[in-house]
Amino acid sequence: MIQIKATTPVYDLVHAHPDIVGIMVDIGFTRIADPAVLNTVGHFVDLRKGARLMQISLAKVKQDFAKAGYEVVDDDQ
Repeated sequence: MIQIKATTPVYDLVHAHPDIVGIMVDIGFTRIADPAVLNTVGHFVDLRKGARLMQISLAKVKQDFAKAGYEVVDDDQ
């Protein structure tokens, strides 16, 4: 399983693992598919902040990423 940090900016995650855009869209982060959003907001929003903004639980984010072969590591745990 590939580990990614919940505190890494989404922009960096997408550039390291382009396939996560589809995972994020399926979870509900639909605007991340827009390159303009990724290139602006994506630089300072991480998975934890994005989940909070979109009112999606971090547990759901972790669960859906796990189904796709990613382990989301939350530094606050």
